[in-house]
Amino acid sequence: LGEEHPDTLEALNNLAYVHFQRTEYRTALKQFQTAYAEGLKLFGEKHPYTVKAINNLANTYEALGKHKKAFELMEKGYALMCDLYGTEHTDTLTAMSNLAVIYSELGKKDEAMDLLEQVYPKIRKIYGNNHPLTKRILDNLADVYYKYKEFGRFRKLKRQVDEADAEEALKANAKKPSLTELNTLAANCEKCGDYEKALDYYQQVYDIRFKELGERHPDSLKTLGKIAMIYGKLDDHEKTAEVREKVYSLRLEVLGEENPDTITALNNLAVTYSKLGNYKKAVELQEKVYAPNLKVYGENDPGTLKSKERLTEYKTKLDS
Repeated sequence: LGEEHPDTLEALNNLAYVHFQRTEYRTALKQFQTAYAEGLKLFGEKHPYTVKAINNLANTYEALGKHKKAFELMEKGYALMCDLYGTEHTDTLTAMSNLAVIYSELGKKDEAMDLLEQVYPKIRKIYGNNHPLTKRILDNLADVYYKYKEFGRFRKLKRQVDEADAEEALKANAKKPSLTELNTLAANCEKCGDYEKALDYYQQVYDIRFKELGERHPDSLKTLGKIAMIYGKLDDHEKTAEVREKVYSLRLEVLGEENPDTITALNNLAVTYSKLGNYKKAVELQEKVYAPNLKVYGENDPGTLKSKERLTEYKTKLDS
């Protein structure tokens, strides 16, 4: 067949892979270099075989610790893949991930994070959470965050992964989620700032609790309070006020006006009306908060002092 025949080149590549897997990197490098040179003559640069050969060389240089040489080849291979396959092709995304690892090795923190943060959601969308490639890219991203002490971003990533895993588990089980699972999903979404999703999950929790326990049960009221809080984070203060009115009314009915949970519900309602600019209503409600706080806890209690501070603030804004 001759050394330039495609079958000969394929056999040479396979042999180089064997040496690579055995960590015989120098031998693998020589064979990959030959395969690349012959492939370049036979197919030209913009050909799948040649691009694959460039990436094989880059990976081998990386294994030998020659990061700069690996970086040059990976950049070249990535650019060619973008031209050949487009930016969304799985081979291109894999090359993008490999390039990010090299950026990290060379101390290019921002470039490494930027590429991996682009790649990970795309690969996860294509393959799901449990595919080896998804997990490998996730590990790469986690390693970069940890290496550069980006612990906040690391924790956020972990929450997102936990949420995605929980959602995937629900789909795989093809069953209705339990209250615990729904609460976990809601809490994870809330921590990640995805308030629309959090609201949906909390609403599902509330609907189940309302049906099974009734609206006056403490767990139902607690979830309703969460719903109100999420509306607040979405800046829908009118809806927040509506839900908090309901929470306060039920707390008052079940627990009485001097119960700490009732006082907290009333305080939250006063805060919401202040955000709506209705300081007259906020003053009226905060006065109702201050009186039982003073009676139950005394004038030097932190809650009483905070209530008095808010009351003064609302009165000042009402008079201005």
